[in-house]
Amino acid sequence: MAKPDEEAGGQGAEAFAEGLAEALNPEQRRAMLATEGAVRVIAGPGTGKTRTLTARFCYLADTLGVASQNILCATFTNRAAGEMKSRIRGVLGDLDLGLICTSTPSVCGC
Repeated sequence: MAKPDEEAGGQGAEAFAEGLAEALNPEQRRAMLATEGAVRVIAGPGTGKTRTLTARFCYLADTLGVASQNILCATFTNRAAGEMKSRIRGVLGDLDLGLICTSTPSVCGC
């Protein structure tokens, strides 16, 4: 997906956000676009939790300009955290995502 400054036709951030939202269902889109407070995504396996959190991170960081170090995405497994980091880097480039995308046990020291 092209970044906003690379969009043809000068659509910019709105087109970038719309591109992220296209692959989401209405509930996932609502989670992506929420801007106040934390968002918790609870769903079964294979329902798009990682896709939703990836889109939300990219929307907040790129479209709204929130610094990546101010966004915390926590998943239940290290595998899902690694997948989320990979997807975010695929969209936004090589960001330092350190503890930004991590598993819940890593956050709480379990």
